[in-house]
Amino acid sequence: MGGAAALGEDAATLKSAGNLVSKKGWFDVIVHGDAYYEGTAFNIGGQTKSVEEVYELMLKNGYKQGTSIRLISCNAGKGAAQELANLADATVIAPTSKTLVNSVGKLITQDASKYKVFTPNP
Repeated sequence: MGGAAALGEDAATLKSAGNLVSKKGWFDVIVHGDAYYEGTAFNIGGQTKSVEEVYELMLKNGYKQGTSIRLISCNAGKGAAQELANLADATVIAPTSKTLVNSVGKLITQDASKYKVFTPNP
């Protein structure tokens, strides 16, 4: 199982999605972090979206609950990733700073930090 969802039609989202190399068994989610709600919400087409709304979009794009998630979204490791891990009952990896996918498919963060791992709370 795996898959991906690029949530947004803007150039940056589509470019990152096109560069991403899939990771077997993981579901990739590429979505902008909302600058105003740094790390606790998302932005799709200029509209703020909650973690619950993004999770619903993931389900519509083929996500199966329990599948591990690579959340490629600026600052998502500051709150949204843990909430998503709880909703999806799955491991989530996400950055705590700005991020992108470079031309060879590598996940890059602004501060060179690693993506953090989040697991569901019991």
